[in-house]
Amino acid sequence: DRYRGTDKSLKQVGKELGAGYVLEGSIRWNRQADGSSRIRVTPQLIRVADDRHVWTTRYDTDLRDIFEIQANIAEQVATALGLVIAGPDSGASARRPTTNLSAYDAYLRGNAAFPDDFYGSQGQIMARLQRAAENYREAVKFDSSFALAYAKLGTTAVNLYNHGTFDSSAAIEAKAAIDRALRLDPDLGDAHYALGIYHLLIDSDTTEAMRELETAVRRSPNDADLLMDLANTEWNLRGSKSQAITRAERAVQLDPRNQRRMVVLAFLYQEAQRFDDAERTYDRAIALRPENPGPYTQKAVNYLIGYGDIARARQVLRQAARHVDTMDLISAAATTLMPQHFLGILDEGYQRAAVRLPMSAFAGDTVLYGLVKGTIYRALGDSVRFRAHFEMALPVAKARHDDFLLCFLLGGLRHRKEAYAAFARAKAASTPHLMLEEFEARLAVLAGDYEKAIEILERRNWGRHLTVPWLRADPFWDPLRKDARFQRLVRHDTTRTGR
Repeated sequence: DRYRGTDKSLKQVGKELGAGYVLEGSIRWNRQADGSSRIRVTPQLIRVADDRHVWTTRYDTDLRDIFEIQANIAEQVATALGLVIAGPDSGASARRPTTNLSAYDAYLRGNAAFPDDFYGSQGQIMARLQRAAENYREAVKFDSSFALAYAKLGTTAVNLYNHGTFDSSAAIEAKAAIDRALRLDPDLGDAHYALGIYHLLIDSDTTEAMRELETAVRRSPNDADLLMDLANTEWNLRGSKSQAITRAERAVQLDPRNQRRMVVLAFLYQEAQRFDDAERTYDRAIALRPENPGPYTQKAVNYLIGYGDIARARQVLRQAARHVDTMDLISAAATTLMPQHFLGILDEGYQRAAVRLPMSAFAGDTVLYGLVKGTIYRALGDSVRFRAHFEMALPVAKARHDDFLLCFLLGGLRHRKEAYAAFARAKAASTPHLMLEEFEARLAVLAGDYEKAIEILERRNWGRHLTVPWLRADPFWDPLRKDARFQRLVRHDTTRTGR
């Protein structure tokens, strides 16, 4: 789509895409008097270096034969390039996902609606997930044997559960759709992927999650989506001991024009404290779609963690406002980033705008709404509104048994004993490599337990999001700054930033 109607030469296009060959062509679609549809497809394979037409042909056929045409084009292009399609990809192009064109059309609309990334406003993410789910439901209504649509519906329902308010109906729909997909096609990579994220995000079985995700990639080794999601999950579960970054780099190599995958790769570099690599990769992501707020907010956080540079982080957002709606940018930061990060990248003016965000920006999540706004009011020195928002969110977090958010609400309200108990439960349920000492130290500061906070920080087992430059710059730690032990912690920077 980016090159639709372009006046760029094939050499320019090939250079931008890193491609030696370009497949171009035209499709004409005519509806006949009897209601059927005829299509004419004219593909041509062109070598970029010398503009040579390596192969061309023309298809005139009924629209119902579109899958055969697709398979034929793929096979003839491979032959023209002297390639042999082998292994799990052999014959993949010839498989028909469905024989019902209405079902396939609904499925494609579901794919188009599915969020490009999960770094924007929670309200916008939920709206797109709901639209995608509606289309996938329509697809399986047209064709009850459409395994791929069931798998995509399962994936979407898992994300609705995870990004919504943990609605059990979404979890039930997800499992039913995934089970149906696997009964229809036990070897379908997308179905194993859906089951993997179900285990990861709903029933918290990390062993089964990794097994299913690895199975999905074995079934579809060149599927960039599956590779990237496996990489992200593997990093969350195993950290630097995993193959996550190598897998993510492979996914980006397979599809270098996909912004979501570029952002995930940049985020993994950031997590690995390869901050210069992260910055360059965020810039590549921004260049692909400058109107998307997510990469800007993530790049700004990279400046906080990597270099402790609040001014530069905030400058990124001010520059981003030239391309992105300001409230979309603020909403993306406030609803998707951790409090210490959105406070760092939003200056006071943006913070005051953030407290005006409606509940819809938080996808109706009362806990997130109260935590974010209460945190901002605390930073602005408004203790009355801070407490009011935390107290509003507290009973909902308790009812959801959301211990990770609950401990910060309790800590902020100075219910110290309950807060530490909630944190202990949250830590026990997390994977060992996450190293939650930074969050425990932040909880101690919130609870006014400054001695405990310094003792935790002195262990220097902070995890991936706290570095000496960020410890030095983050105003959250101001209550500790006069303590000689804290001053020793920030005196020597042993962080590997790459600069």
